[in-house]
Amino acid sequence: MKFHRRLAALGIALAAPIISECSNGVGKESSAPSISSVDSAGMAMTASSVPPDDEVSFANDVQPIFDIRCTGCHNPTLLRGGLDLTEGNSYAMLVNVPTSAPCRQEVPDSVRVATCDTPPCDPSQSMLWAKAKPDAPPPNGRRCRMPMPLGTPGLGEICGWDFHFIERWIIAGAPNN
Repeated sequence: MKFHRRLAALGIALAAPIISECSNGVGKESSAPSISSVDSAGMAMTASSVPPDDEVSFANDVQPIFDIRCTGCHNPTLLRGGLDLTEGNSYAMLVNVPTSAPCRQEVPDSVRVATCDTPPCDPSQSMLWAKAKPDAPPPNGRRCRMPMPLGTPGLGEICGWDFHFIERWIIAGAPNN
């Protein structure tokens, strides 16, 4: 099934100029329906098309989202919010790590990505989830600062497919796989 998702991702990457499903420009919302990619047969795939037992991989499913949508601001040079989401750095900067000091002032004891002893974990305990899905109840009923990516209503609004993989990864316990 992972091959199927990669093939779909390749298909959407090649077709992106023609059928832009998710906005990749900051502040631009997609007017397309919630269809997120196209499978190898040309059929539309939605987030619910991925079987629930199909493991989400940090390296193969989550890091590429950060590479496309987050590293322009969250990199070793800019380090916005004290967060580097580049490959090789992102996992250690996210999992069970407190949020930035300004964020903790707004939401005390907040964690970027919270794990749990026995998955499924509650994604709403992770600030990454709350900032990407601003209409969902964030930790302690609040989200610090602005939705991400900056200048958008949140990843969950501009690209539900990408948000789905991040959410599934957190629910699975945020494994480093």
